[in-house]
Amino acid sequence: MKSNNENIKFLQAIIKAKLNKTELSILYVLMKEDTKTITTTYTELAKRADMKQNNFSRDINSMISKNVVAKRGQGIFIKSQTAWGK
Repeated sequence: MKSNNENIKFLQAIIKAKLNKTELSILYVLMKEDTKTITTTYTELAKRADMKQNNFSRDINSMISKNVVAKRGQGIFIKSQTAWGK
């Protein structure tokens, strides 16, 4: 049952942040990364998300404004789900 509650909280965070389809695709790509701070270039991440780099950059900035991701040093990281949408 605990796993189900975690899934529900994750979905609630997505709804609260009002992520669109492309932002969800980006979130999926970022979550697949094996590090906390993602230093992979936006160009490479855009390829993985099957997007143009300029659209990827625009949507990352949107996700930053929605508190889903933040910049750290030379990279980005996914923020705690409790901060999303605030």
